[in-house]
Amino acid sequence: MRVYCRSSALLTLTDEKCLNMEPGIIVPSTDHTPVSRASFVRIILPVYNEERVLEKSVQTLHSFLSASASFPYAFAITIVDNGSTDATPQIGARLAATIASVSYISIPEKGKAVAIRRGWQESGDILAFMDVDLSSDLTYFPALIDAIVRGHDLAVGCRLGKQSQIKNRRFTRAIMSRIYNALVRMLFSDGIQDHQCGFKAIRAEAYRPLAPELVSTGWFFDTELIVHARAKGLSIASIDIKWVDDRQSKVSLVKTSTELIAALLTLYARIGGKTNSRQLLKQIALFLMSGGTAALVNIIAYSIVIHAFGLWYIYAVFVAAAASFCTSFVMQKWLTFREPTLSRALSQFGMHLLLACINVVCNAALVFGLVEYVRLPQILAQILALGMLGLVNFIIYRNVIFSVQRPSGS
Repeated sequence: MRVYCRSSALLTLTDEKCLNMEPGIIVPSTDHTPVSRASFVRIILPVYNEERVLEKSVQTLHSFLSASASFPYAFAITIVDNGSTDATPQIGARLAATIASVSYISIPEKGKAVAIRRGWQESGDILAFMDVDLSSDLTYFPALIDAIVRGHDLAVGCRLGKQSQIKNRRFTRAIMSRIYNALVRMLFSDGIQDHQCGFKAIRAEAYRPLAPELVSTGWFFDTELIVHARAKGLSIASIDIKWVDDRQSKVSLVKTSTELIAALLTLYARIGGKTNSRQLLKQIALFLMSGGTAALVNIIAYSIVIHAFGLWYIYAVFVAAAASFCTSFVMQKWLTFREPTLSRALSQFGMHLLLACINVVCNAALVFGLVEYVRLPQILAQILALGMLGLVNFIIYRNVIFSVQRPSGS
């Protein structure tokens, strides 16, 4: 395979001239082999039917890395194609034949994660990947690699930090992104703001032990990589970046969000929770049962107030809401999450009330966004919104409102 060295010569990775073209700045470490500024960086571009942007993106990336004074590293760009059916294979093969630092690999399997893992099998001291549309501003890529050189094991781009800049982000994608990232932080307490940004780099020696743990074939790879890295005690750097949304993205918001949530809960049941998967599923079932019981109490209370006491139906709405609200609190606290502390009941009730108010606002906002921007039918939008809020509520109840210190390994 041909690789590019900043001396403009075609050399192999074992060529000492290329790998030692300037004095190495070694980051001392007792945990792993240090990475120097003479490191070789392997950049993966996973692609599927990307004839629209592939050639321009590769040329832009190559030109930037070749000319940037802030990127003093030898590098190779590897296009990994998930069996494209458009002109992507021809474009990729042509780029590999004409640009010394570019290689093209075609695999039949679909999935972003499959492409990245295949690309990362190639040699390199630092392994990276980015979205082929270059939504992440390339001027932040050197900082990503510098973080690895300074001693971090994994560096991730962040679109949600204080210094981040986002342009053209659609309302629904912004909301879904923040909900998803909040869920991951609640579940795994990893402190990372943005798990799904397609702009990451990892020290090759740190990646190899992680590789067998990574089972995702699609978009969940980004989150899975971070969660497993944190679980292994690796050092993670988060880099605030500038990011421009691709309005012509082919990614389905509803389909991808559903797949991400399902994969997240599966991973949580496997490695991240305080209880085993059977206990978690039991809690989810009790949570749903408690919600259903509260809804039934609402209907019964409404009927009693209307027919037995003859009150105005609006009064009945408030009485029924109060009855179902209290029923929900009692059942979630003492049945679903089994948090028996009486001294915390008042503060928990207050948080329960606040969450209910927030739910009303979020429900309206989500339905509005899904109907007006995603163009979903109103009923489907309401069902999807309630499903998302139910999941968020479960996580908040379990990890915040009714959290309890459980014995290790329980």
